[in-house]
Amino acid sequence: MANWIQKDLERIGAAVHLQLTSFKQDSTPRKPVTIWVVRVNDDVYV
Repeated sequence: MANWIQKDLERIGAAVHLQLTSFKQDSTPRKPVTIWVVRVNDDVYV
């Protein structure tokens, strides 16, 4: 993602971890996966 909204950066930066869910072809959600992210200035690393 090239341009982050400041509010999103603040929320991500304050999080200890995030849970990401993708969707199957039939539109049902898959099991959430815990990911760790790091915010450095205006960049986010997963």
